[in-house]
Amino acid sequence: MKNPPTPDLLDVCREALAALNTAPRFKVPSNGISPAKDTDSYAIASRLEKAIAKAEGNK
Repeated sequence: MKNPPTPDLLDVCREALAALNTAPRFKVPSNGISPAKDTDSYAIASRLEKAIAKAEGNK
């Protein structure tokens, strides 16, 4: 990774992950960027958790 994420960015990602895992599952429409079509909040939380682990070097 060329530019490691800043601690602030990782902190915000951890907070977003906690929020996604706390709320009841909800549907999320495709944003045109993600390879997935419509998905749900738990699927996004899973992707976010993997991205955080990768950024921290815990692939």
